[in-house]
Amino acid sequence: MTQAPTPKEQKRLLRPVCKQIRAAVPDKPQKAAKICETLCNLPAFQNAGVLLSYYGVGDEVATKAILELALKTGKRVGVPRCYEESRMEFLEIQSLADLSEISDYGIPEAPDGTAVIDPKDADLVLVPALAFSVDGCRIGYGKGYYDRYLKRCGGINIGLCFDACLRDRLPTNDNDRPVQMIITETQIMQL
Repeated sequence: MTQAPTPKEQKRLLRPVCKQIRAAVPDKPQKAAKICETLCNLPAFQNAGVLLSYYGVGDEVATKAILELALKTGKRVGVPRCYEESRMEFLEIQSLADLSEISDYGIPEAPDGTAVIDPKDADLVLVPALAFSVDGCRIGYGKGYYDRYLKRCGGINIGLCFDACLRDRLPTNDNDRPVQMIITETQIMQL
């Protein structure tokens, strides 16, 4: 009798499928711009004093415009930096020029030694994923950085994704931290 795969194994098998789906999304720049516009028009964004956001690379929903607007409107802005032992912190930037280093994952980041934003100070946290489910669960890249970080975090956690990357259900385990809202190019899902 074959044993059913664990959620971890299911996620491992699902990641390449989700990557292919996201890579095949047409008109990504236009769709990402719509997602960013929707987010930036939300009171949660407009009223946030502290925004923590990933810097979108590759096929991710681009966040550069969000970061620029947040900085321009005087918000405190943090971007992630990953450390040994799968620890992640958000470092405060004053401009996108502060993202002067590239991580092992190919992501622009602020130099080590830059001020760390206390996760409890966050008003809004933008969370990346390969896919989200309609109940707010996500499949990330498999390292668990965001799940561990969100356990320590205040504020509203928002997932940004393309409609094509939204699924009815995803495998989960006890360490997973769902988001409280998902924004796609066509909808806002309050969870």
